[in-house]
Amino acid sequence: GSFVDLESFLDAPFQSSDSIYYVNKKGESEKIANSVVYSQIDCEGEYIYYVDEDGRLMKIKSSKSSSGKEKELADDVITMFVSADGKFVYYVEGSITDESFDLYCMKNGGKAKLVAEDVSDFVMSSEDVAYFLADEDDNGNATLYYCTNGKKAKKIADDVSDLEGEVGTYCYAIGDDYEYDLYASDGGKKFKSITSIDNKSSEESAEELWDEF
Repeated sequence: GSFVDLESFLDAPFQSSDSIYYVNKKGESEKIANSVVYSQIDCEGEYIYYVDEDGRLMKIKSSKSSSGKEKELADDVITMFVSADGKFVYYVEGSITDESFDLYCMKNGGKAKLVAEDVSDFVMSSEDVAYFLADEDDNGNATLYYCTNGKKAKKIADDVSDLEGEVGTYCYAIGDDYEYDLYASDGGKKFKSITSIDNKSSEESAEELWDEF
């Protein structure tokens, strides 16, 4: 068997269902935020960033008696990600109905900077590199860019049909569902060619083969 270090849960926040609680050193919990869809805490454990049910991006201090002291940073937020060093928050703002999404970045919860308009996909790497697809054409293909620390985005590739990512492995494809070239990165600024797939005679699509890489 194994033992859980209960002290790691003390003097720290945690999310349960749609609420965020703070647990003091005595093990007593206090709700400090509700209507939470998802949340992230910065690396220092000082602030919590979360998106609520109304699509608002909020910031709250990770401490007791924080309830009612949250700060609204943006609205109409679809998704967000806090960089590993906790200094930068990337978020996608827009309307699902209008299919219009823009990518923003803010430093230390300050003024937001527009990174790109018409973003169709967004993945944050474990190396604090933001990958995103933008400028989608009529065929559903787009240009893949990367951005670090909210600086000007740089292009990686054109005609990208798909972008996927998990911790340590990030891939994009150029082609259609059954014939495509696959590129991968460990989270940095450069990708390398992995393989070319031709499955025109197969019932498997590119989407079903992602897990192999």
